[in-house]
Amino acid sequence: MTLTCCLTLSLTATCSVAVAQNLQNVPPFTQRPQDEERPEEQLTLQLFNRPLTIGGEVDTKLRYREDLSLGRRDDDDSRLSLGLQLEFLYRLTPNTSFYFEIDSSYQTELYTEDNDTESTGEIEIGEWWIYLKGFGNYDLISMQIGRQYFGDQREWWWDKKLDAVRVQYTGDTLKAQFSIGVNPTTISTENDDLNPEDENIIWLLASINWEWTKKNYFEAFYLFHFDHSTTPAVGAIIPAALEDEEDAVINWFGLRSRGKLKKTDLGRLHYWLDSGIVYGKETQIDFDKIGNNQSLVSKRRERSRYGWGLDVGATWETKLPYQPRLTFGYAIGSGDADPNDDMNRAYRQSGLQSNDDKFRGVNSFRYYGELLRPELSNLNIQTVALGFPLLKDSSVELVYHRYMQIYATDQLRNSRLRTDPAGEYRDIGEEFNIILGLEESKQWEFELIAAQFRAGKAYGKFSGRAASSINFQAEYNF
Repeated sequence: MTLTCCLTLSLTATCSVAVAQNLQNVPPFTQRPQDEERPEEQLTLQLFNRPLTIGGEVDTKLRYREDLSLGRRDDDDSRLSLGLQLEFLYRLTPNTSFYFEIDSSYQTELYTEDNDTESTGEIEIGEWWIYLKGFGNYDLISMQIGRQYFGDQREWWWDKKLDAVRVQYTGDTLKAQFSIGVNPTTISTENDDLNPEDENIIWLLASINWEWTKKNYFEAFYLFHFDHSTTPAVGAIIPAALEDEEDAVINWFGLRSRGKLKKTDLGRLHYWLDSGIVYGKETQIDFDKIGNNQSLVSKRRERSRYGWGLDVGATWETKLPYQPRLTFGYAIGSGDADPNDDMNRAYRQSGLQSNDDKFRGVNSFRYYGELLRPELSNLNIQTVALGFPLLKDSSVELVYHRYMQIYATDQLRNSRLRTDPAGEYRDIGEEFNIILGLEESKQWEFELIAAQFRAGKAYGKFSGRAASSINFQAEYNF
């Protein structure tokens, strides 16, 4: 199996390797998760006497999953993924930069239990934006226009690319942003269409970050989701491929506190607290298949939504032998006691989030469970973790999660399992994760994540069944 990607760049310029000032003077809001992984020395060309920095990454991922349907059907599989990302940052002026990204990928299923394997590959345009720093005498204000990444520290609010306009204020202790954007249409050699549920959505995002003491922060977040797609009437017949089960106008508002306490003889404590409320209106639509790849709108229901969510925890970096780290976390998203009334009281996250962060190790991971990966909605999650540093820049984390619904329902929002709860019991189950990260090289990164989920009483006759996954990733940054 080979992956060949060729990109020819013809320039009348002098080529040299230099220390790349690839995101100097660019506020943290514009930076992507991979920025901290890129080496200091990158290929830099002089184009019209201005620096063009070229970097990127090559990665290999190997994944094995077993019984995600809890044994209900044959669904074990193993997949190999190869990827190449090229990044170009051009300094038009000292205060103006242009960024462009090309992603190529290839995936092949090495094994499927039902013997239905396939391979796919594509080349697509990733981020592209222009960054403008300073307006008149206001050097702390900047603007970014184009396809860009949005991510907060814990990725509890957003971790997505949007086609957007963003205005930012970046002071020493106070940072703020306001953005308006839409879900990006993929520009690739494969399918360029958005999923129907992602079309015609306008996003407003705003946040303020205040460093009130060194390395301690208060943050406020606001998010507005406006789905202005046409909602079909009951009895309408539409192509099955255009099914969109929910249209909504929703607001989120939340506060966060995070940071670390002063180091003592017992070690150091790092803490976080996230809180959010959601409110708005939503229209839920039911469809019946009628053949010929068409669907009939069988039911349409409008409800108000109001819910709340909370995530609190801390990591204690001890001074014990081998320097173990202890993490305790508790997260809860409100549920809806009466699904038949006109008010949905369940909290829901935005759909932009990924719930991905570090417990002071070298790896970020899904802190609600690498296999289950649930959304914090009608759910109580208890987390305990034990981590150890390894060598100079490596670590291992042992993580345990316990899941309980607030009210027993037959849905677990955005779970990766392929079997739904029965709706009679609240006990969803438990998950064990092992996360090993090796980053001893300046450019190489290795990650191994093993996960097992064991179903609770909520899954009825599948209670006690286990689902497992193993993921390995090797990444080279340049």
